Amino acid sequence: MDGENLEVRYDHVSRITPLMSALPIWESLQEVSDSDLHAKIKTLLIVQSVAVCVKKGHSKLANETLQWLEKETELPAKLQGKLTTIVSKKDAYDQLLMNFTFDQLLENIDTFLKTFSQGRSSVFLFEAALKVVQARHERSEKTSSEQDGSERTPSSTESNKPEENEEPVDPLVLNIRPKRKLFSKQIHDVWKPETAKKERTTRKRTSIYKISRRSSVCSDLQSNVTSQPRRKWTAEEDRKLKAGVRKYGEGKWRMILNDFEFDNRTGVNLKDRWRILKKIEDY
Repeated sequence: MDGENLEVRYDHVSRITPLMSALPIWESLQEVSDSDLHAKIKTLLIVQSVAVCVKKGHSKLANETLQWLEKETELPAKLQGKLTTIVSKKDAYDQLLMNFTFDQLLENIDTFLKTFSQGRSSVFLFEAALKVVQARHERSEKTSSEQDGSERTPSSTESNKPEENEEPVDPLVLNIRPKRKLFSKQIHDVWKPETAKKERTTRKRTSIYKISRRSSVCSDLQSNVTSQPRRKWTAEEDRKLKAGVRKYGEGKWRMILNDFEFDNRTGVNLKDRWRILKKIEDY
């Protein structure tokens, strides 16, 4: 099913592609399948294991796959020679690959699953596998037909018009994705009725001693703030303020404070005093 997807792995070894993983499993099913059909599917698996790598442009992986097939399977000498030539030439359109296609592999596996399910009691896993293989085969045929008729683009009204006799899609066939992407990585917490309730809060009583200490601290701060009397502006400070405004302009209180010496005056103090001096001069 994932034979043409080289990103999927069913084996711990990274260089083992899906079709390579399928070969030993298929060889173990030799007793429960027809001998001619078993041999044909085995040949298709071997050819397509190399063909998929060549078509995807992975020449190194194709060479490694061929070496693995020579060690792990009973590879006929004639077939081995043809596959070696294909890998060396990187020919994805060789006649051997045209005669043993991936669609033929799916069709023959479909035939095996039908025969197997009819000869034995209904097995859910084999029925589900049969539906998935059929859906994948139909999808590949649909994409190939769309590529052939790409010159004729349907209008928007035709594309949006629903089909009258559309068959319901089996839920087992929907969203066929690679194995490692079937499960979402997001973690969803199950809602519980208790979570909607407000948490009970316990009120802590503050001792009278702490309240008295806080009130005394606040009163001390207020007394410190209010105890400082306002200092009157001297004539010398007024002169410096006027000189600073003439030099830097009105509003440049920070620059005036840096240039002239004022005794613990702030920019706000200078601003307020200048407003009073303006009123006096206008009067």
